[in-house]
Amino acid sequence: MHSLTESQRKLAQLQEILSQLQQQKSDLSRQKETVQYQLRQLEAKEQQVINVLTQAHRKRIELERQIEREKPPVSKKIQLSRELLELLNGNAEVGHRLIESQQRLNPGRTDDWYLDKVMWDLRRDRQM
Repeated sequence: MHSLTESQRKLAQLQEILSQLQQQKSDLSRQKETVQYQLRQLEAKEQQVINVLTQAHRKRIELERQIEREKPPVSKKIQLSRELLELLNGNAEVGHRLIESQQRLNPGRTDDWYLDKVMWDLRRDRQM
C-alpha cells in the first residue's frame, strides 16, 4: 500500500508539473500574441514615418526648385567675373591686373568686353 501512495504522490507531482507547464505555455502564448500585436503596431508606425519622410523629401525638392525659379538672374558681368576667377584659381588680384592692362590697351570698351578678352587670352595662352 505504501508504494501505491508513493506512486500516487509522484503522479500528483507530475500532474502539478504538467499543470504548471500548461500554464506557462498559455502565458507564453499570450505574450507571443502581445508581442506580435506590438510588432504590427511598430510596422504601421514605421510605414507612417516612411510616408512622412517621403513627403518631407518631396516638399524639400519642391521648395528648392521654387527657390531656384525665384532667384534673380545673375548679371552677365557677375557670371563672367566668376568664370575669370575660376580660370585664375580664385586669384582676384591677377584678374584685376589683367583687366586694367586691357583697359589701358583698349580704352572705351565695356566691362563685359574686358572680361571676355582676358578670358579669351588666358584660354588661348594655356593651349600653347
